Amino acid sequence: MSVNDTSRHPTDQVAFQNLYDNHRERLLASVTGMVRDKNRAEDITAAAFQIAWEKRAQFRGQSSLATWLHAIAFNEARRGWRLDQRARLESIDRPQSPQVAEPNRLSEALEQSEYRDRVRKALNRIPAKCRRLLVNHFVNGHSVERIARRERIPCGTVFSRIFTAKRLLRQAWETMT
Repeated sequence: MSVNDTSRHPTDQVAFQNLYDNHRERLLASVTGMVRDKNRAEDITAAAFQIAWEKRAQFRGQSSLATWLHAIAFNEARRGWRLDQRARLESIDRPQSPQVAEPNRLSEALEQSEYRDRVRKALNRIPAKCRRLLVNHFVNGHSVERIARRERIPCGTVFSRIFTAKRLLRQAWETMT
């Protein structure tokens, strides 16, 4: 089945779920092998499915759907690696404050408390259904499959909503700084 054929399904949810069900395990295994970090691999895999779905009209069928998904995931992994490298280089250029060299336990506790408050405020700025998925997955450590069963929605929908929720949280965070 090509991505373009998925537009003939009765709903986008069914088409996305089929795409997810047919390719998720193999793609996740490949990405995990690339990045050597299960959580990061899940994020990249979710992003790859989201990008593939958004750009499904661009799939020309010159390669298999699996090859196309792998290329998208590889590009996402590479983009993430470049961003990490850039952040590391920027942190090297920044002079460290004396507080980092000799941490004060009280100021560390205050900073952590302030940071947690900012995270809560940012979370409160995103829709409740997105917030609930983020908390269940990243804070409570629930698997996508468990969340899907609990919410009574397909796994592909959970991945899509988590991906969207992370983007919304990032935007909320940036507006707070």
